Amino acid sequence: MKKRIKISILALDLLFVTGAFCLSILFKPTSNPEHYFVKYSMAFLAFIALWFTLSAFSNKFDIKRFKSLNHLYWNIIKTNIVVLALASLFMYTFRDLQYSRFVVFGTIAIATFFELIFGYFHFYLKHAKTADLKNY
Repeated sequence: MKKRIKISILALDLLFVTGAFCLSILFKPTSNPEHYFVKYSMAFLAFIALWFTLSAFSNKFDIKRFKSLNHLYWNIIKTNIVVLALASLFMYTFRDLQYSRFVVFGTIAIATFFELIFGYFHFYLKHAKTADLKNY
Protein backbone atom coordinates (compact mmCIF):
# COMPACT_ATOMS: atom_id res chain seq x y z
CA MET A 1 0.00 0.00 0.00
CA LYS A 2 1.29 3.44 -0.80
CA LYS A 3 2.61 5.32 2.18
CA ARG A 4 0.41 8.38 1.58
CA ILE A 5 -2.75 6.27 1.38
CA LYS A 6 -1.78 4.37 4.52
CA ILE A 7 -1.22 7.61 6.45
CA SER A 8 -4.56 8.95 5.18
CA ILE A 9 -6.37 5.84 6.35
CA LEU A 10 -4.69 6.01 9.76
CA ALA A 11 -5.66 9.67 10.08
CA LEU A 12 -9.24 8.79 9.13
CA ASP A 13 -9.22 5.99 11.70
CA LEU A 14 -8.03 8.48 14.33
CA LEU A 15 -10.91 10.73 13.32
CA PHE A 16 -13.33 7.80 13.64
CA VAL A 17 -12.12 6.88 17.13
CA THR A 18 -12.07 10.49 18.32
CA GLY A 19 -15.52 11.12 16.87
CA ALA A 20 -16.83 7.93 18.46
CA PHE A 21 -15.39 9.01 21.81
CA CYS A 22 -17.08 12.41 21.55
CA LEU A 23 -20.39 10.83 20.53
CA SER A 24 -20.21 8.38 23.44
CA ILE A 25 -19.72 11.24 25.87
CA LEU A 26 -22.56 13.21 24.31
CA PHE A 27 -24.90 10.19 24.42
CA LYS A 28 -24.11 9.56 28.09
CA PRO A 29 -26.73 11.22 30.24
CA THR A 30 -24.79 13.62 32.38
CA SER A 31 -24.93 17.25 33.34
CA ASN A 32 -21.31 18.07 32.48
CA PRO A 33 -19.81 16.42 29.36
CA GLU A 34 -16.71 18.66 29.55
CA HIS A 35 -15.79 16.83 32.74
CA TYR A 36 -15.38 13.59 30.79
CA PHE A 37 -13.04 15.16 28.26
CA VAL A 38 -10.72 16.29 31.03
CA LYS A 39 -11.09 13.15 33.15
CA TYR A 40 -10.49 10.72 30.26
CA SER A 41 -7.74 12.58 28.38
CA MET A 42 -4.81 10.40 29.51
CA ALA A 43 -6.83 7.19 29.32
CA PHE A 44 -7.99 8.15 25.83
CA LEU A 45 -4.38 8.62 24.69
CA ALA A 46 -3.54 5.15 26.03
CA PHE A 47 -6.61 3.79 24.27
CA ILE A 48 -5.52 5.40 20.99
CA ALA A 49 -2.07 3.79 21.36
CA LEU A 50 -3.70 0.40 21.97
CA TRP A 51 -6.07 0.90 19.03
CA PHE A 52 -3.33 1.77 16.54
CA THR A 53 -0.94 -0.89 17.78
CA LEU A 54 -3.51 -3.62 17.23
CA SER A 55 -4.62 -2.08 13.94
CA ALA A 56 -1.04 -2.13 12.69
CA PHE A 57 -0.52 -5.76 13.70
CA SER A 58 -3.75 -6.90 12.07
CA ASN A 59 -3.30 -4.91 8.82
CA LYS A 60 -6.90 -3.86 9.25
CA PHE A 61 -7.16 -1.66 6.17
CA ASP A 62 -4.89 -3.41 3.69
CA ILE A 63 -7.86 -3.78 1.37
CA LYS A 64 -6.03 -5.51 -1.48
CA ARG A 65 -5.32 -8.59 0.62
CA PHE A 66 -9.00 -9.28 1.21
CA LYS A 67 -10.79 -11.30 -1.44
CA SER A 68 -14.26 -10.58 -0.14
CA LEU A 69 -16.01 -7.98 1.94
CA ASN A 70 -16.81 -10.61 4.58
CA HIS A 71 -13.10 -11.22 5.18
CA LEU A 72 -12.55 -7.49 5.63
CA TYR A 73 -15.50 -7.22 8.02
CA TRP A 74 -14.30 -10.22 10.01
CA ASN A 75 -10.82 -8.68 10.36
CA ILE A 76 -12.23 -5.34 11.54
CA ILE A 77 -14.60 -6.97 14.04
CA LYS A 78 -11.97 -9.42 15.30
CA THR A 79 -9.42 -6.64 15.85
CA ASN A 80 -11.93 -4.44 17.65
CA ILE A 81 -13.04 -7.30 19.89
CA VAL A 82 -9.40 -7.76 20.91
CA VAL A 83 -9.22 -4.00 21.62
CA LEU A 84 -12.35 -4.33 23.74
CA ALA A 85 -10.93 -7.30 25.63
CA LEU A 86 -7.61 -5.62 26.31
CA ALA A 87 -9.23 -2.33 27.34
CA SER A 88 -11.46 -4.23 29.75
CA LEU A 89 -8.50 -6.18 31.07
CA PHE A 90 -6.48 -3.00 31.63
CA MET A 91 -9.40 -1.34 33.40
CA TYR A 92 -9.79 -4.34 35.70
CA THR A 93 -6.06 -4.92 36.23
CA PHE A 94 -5.27 -1.33 37.16
CA ARG A 95 -8.51 -1.00 39.12
CA ASP A 96 -9.53 1.97 37.03
CA LEU A 97 -13.20 1.13 37.26
CA GLN A 98 -14.14 4.76 37.76
CA TYR A 99 -14.11 5.06 33.98
CA SER A 100 -17.52 4.76 32.44
CA ARG A 101 -18.06 1.41 30.74
CA PHE A 102 -20.65 3.15 28.58
CA VAL A 103 -18.02 5.54 27.20
CA VAL A 104 -15.39 2.82 26.64
CA PHE A 105 -17.75 0.28 25.06
CA GLY A 106 -19.66 2.99 23.20
CA THR A 107 -16.46 4.35 21.70
CA ILE A 108 -15.47 0.91 20.45
CA ALA A 109 -18.95 0.13 19.10
CA ILE A 110 -19.37 3.46 17.29
CA ALA A 111 -15.82 3.36 15.88
CA THR A 112 -16.45 -0.20 14.65
CA PHE A 113 -19.61 0.97 12.91
CA PHE A 114 -17.69 3.83 11.24
CA GLU A 115 -14.92 1.45 10.16
CA LEU A 116 -17.37 -1.03 8.68
CA ILE A 117 -19.06 1.70 6.66
CA PHE A 118 -15.70 3.06 5.49
CA GLY A 119 -14.47 -0.46 4.75
CA TYR A 120 -17.51 -1.10 2.58
CA PHE A 121 -16.94 1.95 0.39
CA HIS A 122 -13.17 1.60 0.35
CA PHE A 123 -13.37 -2.10 -0.62
CA TYR A 124 -15.71 -1.50 -3.52
CA LEU A 125 -13.78 1.52 -4.77
CA LYS A 126 -10.54 -0.47 -4.69
CA HIS A 127 -12.11 -3.45 -6.45
CA ALA A 128 -14.25 -1.50 -8.90
CA LYS A 129 -13.84 -2.55 -12.47
CA THR A 130 -13.42 0.27 -14.91
CA ALA A 131 -16.05 0.38 -17.61
CA ASP A 132 -15.07 0.41 -21.23
CA LEU A 133 -16.72 3.67 -22.23
CA LYS A 134 -15.72 3.36 -25.90
CA ASN A 135 -18.44 0.78 -26.51
CA TYR A 136 -21.23 2.97 -25.16
